[in-house]
Amino acid sequence: MKLNAPALLIWLLFSTALVVTAWAQSDENATIINIAQAQSPETFLNGYRAAVSGQTITYHSSHPDAEVALIARVRREMSSIAWETTTLSASP
Repeated sequence: MKLNAPALLIWLLFSTALVVTAWAQSDENATIINIAQAQSPETFLNGYRAAVSGQTITYHSSHPDAEVALIARVRREMSSIAWETTTLSASP
């Protein structure tokens, strides 16, 4: 059987895609995240209090207080963001 170059190229690309897909879905490549809550929720700080600089976008979220987000893009106009966190209290 004689294969022409375009058919061989298509077969190689298809075979490679199948192998990569199967490899990516294997359990040995799984990302495992273990979260242990070492402190009570009352001791956590709010990571965001106010925007200092950056571009904002509005979006729909299941969280009632999350409607606006700071966004940094890979463009000259707005390549960074900055925000304030909650003030630390003196007592532990």
